[in-house]
Amino acid sequence: TITNGHSDWIIRDNLVRNHTQVGLQVSGERARIEGNEVRGNRTGISASQSPESARVWVLGNDVHDNTTTGISISSAVTAQGNRVYN
Repeated sequence: TITNGHSDWIIRDNLVRNHTQVGLQVSGERARIEGNEVRGNRTGISASQSPESARVWVLGNDVHDNTTTGISISSAVTAQGNRVYN
């Protein structure tokens, strides 16, 4: 989990699996979640942010076999090129 007060994180090329809640949760400024495989969690990726100048990016992740939600986004978040299935 990366929360407010943390900024400019890049989470890249990881395998995140088998968490009882959220695999990756981000609300830090200008964070990037990219190129990860996220599977077997309750929610795969959850991302939120405001204001617009602190936009979070969720890019090119392979998100699958999570029990409730693949990717959940709100506010100033862009999700692009992700593959979400099962």
